Amino acid sequence: MRLAVSLDVVVPDPAPSGPAPVPTRPRRRPVLLALAATTVAAPLAGLLAGCGKGDEDPLNLLLRQARAEVEAYEALLADPEVREKLAPKLDPIVEARRQHAQALGVELGETTPPSPKPQPPAPKREVETVIRLVRATLDQAREQAANLVPTLPRARAGLVGSIAANCAAHSAVLAA
Repeated sequence: MRLAVSLDVVVPDPAPSGPAPVPTRPRRRPVLLALAATTVAAPLAGLLAGCGKGDEDPLNLLLRQARAEVEAYEALLADPEVREKLAPKLDPIVEARRQHAQALGVELGETTPPSPKPQPPAPKREVETVIRLVRATLDQAREQAANLVPTLPRARAGLVGSIAANCAAHSAVLAA
């Protein structure tokens, strides 16, 4: 029972008279419109929800490349002759590329980086050949990162741009 309230007097609402109301059938037009909206919206929602899922994140390529370079540089430094002559130049590069991989991993949502795989020692090479190889990989990494920058959102572009600049700087140091 509902109560109606006036300023000073509370008067009960009259009880509903007669039989209970019979539920009516839903009208046809709203049901058809809802059905049509559902048939259009469901596939569209599924399509939009999967947007980008099939495409690989462009930072994954840079991440894999940085990790592969770290492993390759460490294999090169396993040669005592190369280590003796190039460690002062290559150690900072190895550490920088390791940090690049870590930063990219964090950006991609990795909580722990994968443990490095044991690498067989690199074949014996002349020091000049090692410098050329390292410069070539740094130049390739710089080019890939620099080409990616314009396609990325601002925060990611800053990260990738700094990686490109760092690779360019290390390549220039090796050239000197």
